[in-house]
Amino acid sequence: MPLLTTQENITTEKKITSELALVAQQQQRVSQPLQSLMITPSFSRIQARPMLSINNTFAKMTGIEPSVVQIRIRGVVHNSLLPWQAPSLFGAMGSGFIVKTAKGLRIITNAHVVHNYVLVQVRLSLKAEWYNARVEIEGHECDLAMLSVEAPTFWQQAKPLEIGEIPGLNENINVVGFPMGGTEMTVTKGITSRWEFNVQAHGGAELLNVQIDASINSGNSGGPVIINHQVVGVAHQKNPYGEGQGYMIPATTLKHFIKQAEAGPEHYKGFPYFPITLQPMVHSALRSHYGLKTGQSGVLISEIKANTTVATVLEKNDILLSIDNCPINNDGTVIWHDRRVSYMQLIHEHFVGEKISLKVLRNKEEKNLELILEEGLHQRVKKQMKEGGGAPSYYICSGLVLQELTWHYWRSLFNQSGQLALDLLANLVADKTLIVLGRVLPSCTTEGYEHLFGLIIKEINGKKINCLKEAIDALEGNTEDEHLFLLQNNLPLPIKNLKDPVAQQEMLDKYSIPCDRSQDLKPKSPIERLRSRL
Repeated sequence: MPLLTTQENITTEKKITSELALVAQQQQRVSQPLQSLMITPSFSRIQARPMLSINNTFAKMTGIEPSVVQIRIRGVVHNSLLPWQAPSLFGAMGSGFIVKTAKGLRIITNAHVVHNYVLVQVRLSLKAEWYNARVEIEGHECDLAMLSVEAPTFWQQAKPLEIGEIPGLNENINVVGFPMGGTEMTVTKGITSRWEFNVQAHGGAELLNVQIDASINSGNSGGPVIINHQVVGVAHQKNPYGEGQGYMIPATTLKHFIKQAEAGPEHYKGFPYFPITLQPMVHSALRSHYGLKTGQSGVLISEIKANTTVATVLEKNDILLSIDNCPINNDGTVIWHDRRVSYMQLIHEHFVGEKISLKVLRNKEEKNLELILEEGLHQRVKKQMKEGGGAPSYYICSGLVLQELTWHYWRSLFNQSGQLALDLLANLVADKTLIVLGRVLPSCTTEGYEHLFGLIIKEINGKKINCLKEAIDALEGNTEDEHLFLLQNNLPLPIKNLKDPVAQQEMLDKYSIPCDRSQDLKPKSPIERLRSRL
C-alpha cells in the first residue's frame, strides 16, 4: 500500500487484487509448484481496453455521469509482520455509485476501498469539487460499504442507479469507474464468463462471484457493472495470474447488503454462517455405505462446529439431501437460476434469523428438519479485520514475537510464504482467537530458531493458549529457567527464560522496539481503571 507522496494527483489504490485468495484456489488446479506463483506482479504499463464504437450489442452509456463517483481515501496502515512499528500514511483512490435506499440516496463502494480510512472524500464524475463522506456500514464479508454525504449541494445533481438482476453467461456488460492513469470516468466493455464461489481477497469469506473479461484495474474497485443502465454487479477484484479474469459482486449480494444496511450498523449481521464441513459423495462405494438409493444425491456432514445452532439440529454423518426443497448434487452443488453453484448460495439467499428447511439421511432414514440461521459472517470477519484500523496486538518474550492470527497478518504472511499461509487458512476462518509465533528475533538466545514463523502456538509451559492474555500469564508466571512452547504439529520449542528485565530490554533496544507488548496489553494505570468503571 503506497505511502502519501507529494504527487497528490496520482491515482493509487490499496493492493486489493486477489493474488491472496485466488492463487490459493489455483493451487488446487495447477500442477506447477506454488512458489512459482508467488512472485509479486510488477505493474508495468497496462493498456485499458480501447473504447469501441457504440453499436447494437451494447446499450449507450450516456447519462450515467451523475450516478458515478470517484472516491479519495486518506488513512493509516499497520505492518502486521512488524507490529511494533508506527502506522504508515497512505492515499488511495476508488470508485462508487449512487443508489436509492430507504434512508435516502447513498453511495455504494467496496469495503476494501474505505478500510483503515481516516478521511473519505467523494466527487461526482463531472464535478471538480470534493465532499467529505461518512462510512455508515462496512460489510467486510461481502466487500461492500455504504457512504453518506451531509452536504446538500452534493446531491443536487446526483441521480441514483437502478439495481437489476444477476446476469447470465455471455451477457454484454460495461464496467464504469476511475482506473489508474487519469482522473476522468472510463467505460470498459466485456462479457460475463462464469459464476463461481471463491474466497474474497478482502475479508476471506467465500461468496458467489461473477467472472468478467472487461478490463479492471486499480481504481475500478467499487465501480458499477452495468447492463441497460441497471447495476448488475460491483467490480472488486481480479486474478493477476490470468488474462481477462476480473470479478464482480453480483446484484443479488448487493441487494442483500443494502437491505441490511438500511437497518443501521447496530443491526447489520451480514450473511448467514453455516459452520459445517462436507465431504462429496461422488464415489459409488461411499454412497452405498451410507445408504443412498438410486436417484438420491447429497453430501456427507463430516464436522459441525460445536456450540452453534447448527449443532443442535444436524449430526455428524448426516447426509444433507436438500435445502429448501432444492436437491444437492453429490459434489455439493445445486442448480440455482439455471446455473450450477455451491449449495452455500441457498444459505446466503437468507438473512440471519430466518428459518430454512433441510432434508437429511440419518442412519439410512430420511428426516425433514428446520433450522434457524442464528449466526452471521459479519462479526466473525469483522473481528479478523480489526475494523477501524486498530494496531496489531503482540507480545515479545525471550526474542519470540507472539501475535493474534488475523486476516491482515495472513495476507502479509502470504506475500512472504505462500505455502505456510495456505496451511494456516483453515485455522483463520475458524471462529476463535489463535496465537501464532509471528517471528523470531535473531540473538544468542534464539539461535537455531530464526527460521520459525507463522506457526500456531498450542501450549506454553503446559497451559493451553487461547489469547495473548493467557500467553502472558503463562510466561510471566513461570519461575523456571526455561519456557517450553508447543507449536502446531506438536513441535516443541524450549527457550531460555530471560528473567532479568535488563537482558530483555537490551534485546528490544537492538531492534529499536519500544515495548515488549502492544498498547492494548499494557497494565492499566489507576486513572484508566477508574475511567473504565465509569
